[in-house]
Amino acid sequence: MKTLPNILFFFFFFIFIFNTQAQSVNETKDQIYTHLERARDLKGILDYKEALIHCNEALDLAVKIKDKENEAITYRIIGSILMLDNDLDGALLKLNQASRIQSNNKYLEGLAQTRNDQGLAHTELGNYTQALNYFNDGLRIYRSLQLFSHGTDILKNKGKLYLRKGDFTKAHQTFEQAHKDAKKFARESTKAEILLYDSQALNGLNKKEEAINSCQQAIDLGKANKYPWIITEGYKTLSTIHEDNNETKKAIEYLRTFNKIRDSIYNVRSDRLTQEEIAKLNFADQDRRIEQQNLIIQQNEEKLRQNKIMTFLGLAFLILFFSFIIFLYNNNQKRKKANLLLQNTNQQLVVAKEEAEKATKAKANFLSTITHELRTPLYTVTGLTDLLLEEDPTEAQKNYLKSLRFSGDYLLNFINDILDVNKIEAQKIELERIPFNIKNLAKEVLFTLNKAAKDNKTKLELNFDEDIPNYILGDSLRISQILINLVSNAIKFTKNGIVSLNIKKHTIFNNNITLLFEVKDNGIGISYDKQEEIFESFSQGSVQINRKYGGTGLGLTIVKNLIELMGSKITLTSQPNKGTTFFFELSFPIADTKKIDNTKTDEVIQDELLSVLKNKNILLVDDVKVNQLITKKTLLKKDINCTTADNGETAVEKAKNQNFDLILMDIHMPGIGGEEATRQIRNFDKTTPIIALTAITIEKEDLARFNKAGFNDILSKPFKSETFFKKIYQQLTK
Repeated sequence: MKTLPNILFFFFFFIFIFNTQAQSVNETKDQIYTHLERARDLKGILDYKEALIHCNEALDLAVKIKDKENEAITYRIIGSILMLDNDLDGALLKLNQASRIQSNNKYLEGLAQTRNDQGLAHTELGNYTQALNYFNDGLRIYRSLQLFSHGTDILKNKGKLYLRKGDFTKAHQTFEQAHKDAKKFARESTKAEILLYDSQALNGLNKKEEAINSCQQAIDLGKANKYPWIITEGYKTLSTIHEDNNETKKAIEYLRTFNKIRDSIYNVRSDRLTQEEIAKLNFADQDRRIEQQNLIIQQNEEKLRQNKIMTFLGLAFLILFFSFIIFLYNNNQKRKKANLLLQNTNQQLVVAKEEAEKATKAKANFLSTITHELRTPLYTVTGLTDLLLEEDPTEAQKNYLKSLRFSGDYLLNFINDILDVNKIEAQKIELERIPFNIKNLAKEVLFTLNKAAKDNKTKLELNFDEDIPNYILGDSLRISQILINLVSNAIKFTKNGIVSLNIKKHTIFNNNITLLFEVKDNGIGISYDKQEEIFESFSQGSVQINRKYGGTGLGLTIVKNLIELMGSKITLTSQPNKGTTFFFELSFPIADTKKIDNTKTDEVIQDELLSVLKNKNILLVDDVKVNQLITKKTLLKKDINCTTADNGETAVEKAKNQNFDLILMDIHMPGIGGEEATRQIRNFDKTTPIIALTAITIEKEDLARFNKAGFNDILSKPFKSETFFKKIYQQLTK
């Protein structure tokens, strides 16, 4: 802390020196500007000697402060003065020095001006090709900078070059472009000059009327703006035009006008400019320059005052800044301790996050593995049960088998419910947006659950608002899942009663319809203290209800999560022993019925199915002998010829040597798995339908992978025989 005053002293001293130097540089630049302005004025009154003296003063100052830009400007002005004094070689030397500095330092606008002067010098020397190159380079630079107004003088000088060469066509074209730009940007004197020179080009092209018109426009501008040179040269040009066209009388007339105006200007100047008046003019000029100098001095004083204020404010700011730094330093030690504590906490959070991610991944892997391992034997249990039920068992055996089938279905539903809850929690469910008929979907739901309702002696009702459009856009599979869970739940708790599925139109706005869904029953109801918990996982109201009615307690959890995924909420009203109503609202876009083929149907007529499947040759690939036996017997019962393969290698070989109508391919097998076997088959057989048989949970990425491998469809094990034969039928009738 003791060194802080010393640091502040040296810092302020450095600021002071830097500010002083900056002021000195600014003052020198002002002096350069004054010398160059004086040189330009002297050049205008043809006092080239004095003009060059001021230029050299400006050059010395620019070199002293290393001001390359003003150094180049000074060289260019010297070059232009030497050019007017007919020292063309000396002029080119200075102009080349200017262009070299401007090129090296990218002073492009100044370089374009220098190129114009270099072009003029080479034009005077008769080096027309070099002159054109310089003019064109100057135009290119102005256009790259989008300074289109600056190019008019270059175009004018380029046109004069073509006039000197006698190339009147190019001269006229160049003056036309110059005149076009001059209309937008240039001074009136420049416009008049261009019109005058263009009239000379037009005369060279034997376009008399156009030449006269252009010349007359130049004379009119000269008269309006009092440009004596334009007026005199205009009449001289008119005389030349008429002379070239053998109109001697008019040529002489315009020549007399030219001489008369020229003499009058000379006489006026000679008569009026007495020695006293010349002195007055000189004094007036001197007064003007003194005013300019005083203005520059005032500007410098104002800059100096502003610099002092800025220096004071800068010092005040620095004092405050360093005070703030000292304050921060004093608090830094406290922050270090707090940061160390935060770092330790963050590290613990990172570790906890990693552990949570590992646990989630382990959970997902466990569920994937366990479902595969459970579904494979479940297929054996349900498949063998179905086969035994078809073998004409005794009544006692039939009851046992039905109980076994019920247990298998219950376990499969339980596995599916757990997987659905896990998918929703992991946000792996993506909603589809396809057209479907909501009324047909509702009918299918009730038809599917009709047997369960009959077993409970419960009547199913559908109340559907006929104002609802035929087709809407949404995820029909998830809507079915919601309705099946709610209706089956209502059936389970309603004996000798009524379960109603009500679908009503709520609102239609901007081609979107909002529907109100109600599932109403008059069953046992839900106690008031359990209504808030009913949507939690594994909750069924009470242990007694769970034991009496069974179920996993996951159905309503899945329903709640799916509805929330669709942007809505489910609510309920219930009275014990009087019944329960679940209701929710969902919005759907209305589908364009013109784009829907209403002739298509998924309905399969049993007789037609049997006719299509009879005597078809199917290759069944499965490494589990029991599952192979079950599937084969299921096929044979429908008069379908079945050839089996125990692994992927055998399947590929048999597919090469024998024609099959369809292939049923298990996915997980030792050696070559089902995916690889399918890929190999597709190398020589692109048409035979291949259906994947798998016990794994099908994810979206699995569908894409199976499709790429060459599968036509996927069937999850264990499957119901109706679904099994329907998928085979669909593939064989495509």
